[in-house]
Amino acid sequence: MALDDLIKEATRSLAAQLNEALESLSDDLSRAAADDRTAAVARATETLKAELAAAKAATRAEVDRAVAAEVEKMRAEVEDAALARIEAMRAEAQKAADARVDAAHTQARQAAEAEIARARADAQESIEVERARVAQTDEQTKTQAVADALAGERQGHLACVEHLLFTVRALDEGKSLTDVLGALLAGAAREAPRVGILLLQGSRLRGWRFTGFEPDPGGVDLEIAQAGVIGRAVRTRAVAFAEPSAPGQTFPPGPGFATLPPDRSGFAVPLVVGHTPVAVLYADDASETAQMKPASWPEAIELMARHASVCLENLTAVRTAQALGMSPRAREAAPKGAGGPGAATGAGDDEDGGARRYARLLVSEIRLYNEAAVRIGRQKRDLLERLRPEIDRARRLYEERVPATVRARHEYFNDELLQTLADGDASVLGRRSDALA
Repeated sequence: MALDDLIKEATRSLAAQLNEALESLSDDLSRAAADDRTAAVARATETLKAELAAAKAATRAEVDRAVAAEVEKMRAEVEDAALARIEAMRAEAQKAADARVDAAHTQARQAAEAEIARARADAQESIEVERARVAQTDEQTKTQAVADALAGERQGHLACVEHLLFTVRALDEGKSLTDVLGALLAGAAREAPRVGILLLQGSRLRGWRFTGFEPDPGGVDLEIAQAGVIGRAVRTRAVAFAEPSAPGQTFPPGPGFATLPPDRSGFAVPLVVGHTPVAVLYADDASETAQMKPASWPEAIELMARHASVCLENLTAVRTAQALGMSPRAREAAPKGAGGPGAATGAGDDEDGGARRYARLLVSEIRLYNEAAVRIGRQKRDLLERLRPEIDRARRLYEERVPATVRARHEYFNDELLQTLADGDASVLGRRSDALA
């Protein structure tokens, strides 16, 4: 509160007290009028003087206190303002100093960068001059070297593509399961030093043919669980590589291709027909010849194996469809009364052709999955006895599919046993060959 306001407030307070005293005096005078108006006035005057003196003293004390408080407050405000001004001046001075330092740093950095840029430009110019000189000197030599390298690379690519194309064509031209597997084995042998094909029969893997192995593994017959990387390919239906902890370990100790040197690799590709593995192609690079690393032969052989699977599946599907074309169900579903005797003769020809094709398919599978037994049976002249379980199973399938009327007209199954299994030589069938006559 300002000093003027305090004085005004004290004056108002004093006036109020005076008015109150005057009213009190008026009352006293009125009461004392009857007794002693003069004495009352004197007493009232003294009382008034005493009260005025007390009010004046109180007002002066209050004004002094207010003035002291206001003066202290103004001193504090002046000190705070002075401190704030000093701090602002200090901050402004620090800011100006920082700006001058930053400007000096920026100027120094720009000068350094300009110097570096000039040095770099000079060096780059020198490099370009030297490069132009070198390029002008041996441009023709480099061009020829690049051309030779590109030509060599193209020749390598063409050779790889030609190998793949040759194998694919051979697979497409295969007329039987044996033809397809033989073409696959030959194509893979052109890519990898050692190759083998094993056939899946139930829970066992039996060797079909091998190339590049010394000595020849011969008759391999393994449980899937004991076949290492080959068994893994069958279980996963995918390409399987040799375990790093045992490089190339594919079979238990025994066969000549059981293990590989530490710096060699092997893998197996399943041949899948109708989502079911039927055989496995194994290949490795174990040989005395140094092998390029990383090698491209695994990818090439995998492509061959996948195409071989498609060919096997197509071949099996076509032959099965041909055989099913003369099944009793298909014959019952065919339109009736569509012709006279000529139509019946045509239907009989279709049934005979289907029976012949189905018999050839069944016997071809016996020969494919039992090649070693077929070879020994021909030497021992006991094919029928040696392969009796397989032949009996195929005969049951034949009789289930082929109507009795067709079987009565001709023994197509026995014909295929003679022609496909025995190559037309009835003597190699054995003692039971009389039953086929």
